Amino acid sequence: MTSLPGGNKGIAVAKIGDNTSAITLLNRALKLNPEYINALNNRGTVYMSLGRSADGLRDFEKALELEPSFIQTKVGKKFSGEN
Repeated sequence: MTSLPGGNKGIAVAKIGDNTSAITLLNRALKLNPEYINALNNRGTVYMSLGRSADGLRDFEKALELEPSFIQTKVGKKFSGEN
C-alpha cells in the first residue's frame, strides 16, 4: 500500500520532538484508512514515548491483528514489556 497523507509525516514530526503534531497527522492517516499498519505502528510508538502505554499497546495489537508478521510492531510490543 502506498503511504497516506500524514502517515510518514507523522513519524518524521515525532522524530523532531513534536509528538502532539505527530499524533494529529497519524490520526488523519488512520481516519482515511483505519487499517494502515505503518500509521498504527508509528502512532503506537509515539504513544509509548509519551507514556501512554495503553494507547500504544492498543495500536500495536491492532497492527498485529491486521498483519501478524509485521516485525516492527512485534519489536515495539516487546519493548513495551508485553509479550
